[in-house]
Amino acid sequence: MSEATGRGIEFFVAKTLTAVESSDEEWLLFVEKVTPKAAVRIGRGQRDGEALFNAIWDVSPTVGERFRGSNVDPFNNDDRIPEFVQALFDFWLEHLL
Repeated sequence: MSEATGRGIEFFVAKTLTAVESSDEEWLLFVEKVTPKAAVRIGRGQRDGEALFNAIWDVSPTVGERFRGSNVDPFNNDDRIPEFVQALFDFWLEHLL
């Protein structure tokens, strides 16, 4: 496993923990579902952005579709993970709470 592998998932979890006080249980449940799925995908050789996007799609195709092909979609570019996570969280707060 390369040194960079899993950093996107670590960022996703860290961003979640710093952005949300445990008052939003639905967001935390979403993260708890996505994180292990992404870790499994990384273990199978997917890049961080690819794994994170696919795991989110697995948990909520509706949320995945919202970001598919967008300028923050990390599927083909791991460097987009920070912007993707922020956009995902903002979308969550705006539309899903």
